[in-house]
Amino acid sequence: MIKINIKEAQKANLGGRGGKEFLLKKVFTIPGLKCKIQDSPLYDFVQGSRKLEFKKQANTQWFDVGKYHNLTKEDSNIDMVFVVTSKGKSDGIPTGEIMYIATMKLGTMIHLLLNNDKYGVLGWTKENFATCNEQKKKYPTQQAKVKLKVRSFLKENTPYMKALFVNKKLLEE
Repeated sequence: MIKINIKEAQKANLGGRGGKEFLLKKVFTIPGLKCKIQDSPLYDFVQGSRKLEFKKQANTQWFDVGKYHNLTKEDSNIDMVFVVTSKGKSDGIPTGEIMYIATMKLGTMIHLLLNNDKYGVLGWTKENFATCNEQKKKYPTQQAKVKLKVRSFLKENTPYMKALFVNKKLLEE
């Protein structure tokens, strides 16, 4: 099970530009959480035997889909950890505060995206994964990003995700 430090999650603010990994390390500060030992394009941290990829945004997240071409069974088991932050007034809590944290297996996420025409038109197709992967082989630093509105994706696929944390301020309303 992925463990979260609830007190740190309640006070963390991930607003502004990147560079908030130190805050995420506090939120997930559990014995055994380590930055990846080798450079892997598919995950950020290891917690015990789990590989974790963090995606933190208020909503729209961009994915470099070339790296999802021909995932192994082990890759499909990576935990995608979605740290959804507040947009501000419309959410009822300050901008950048963590609203909720949810997880889904990478293989499940890819399966759901590849099997929904709504996402196919955005570039979530096997053909696009293969094309982008070929480009990555030729030009390793190139990224072809495809967008995903994380909030609606998770809401549509609630049976496939697991909520790990919900900000208590959201529950008070």
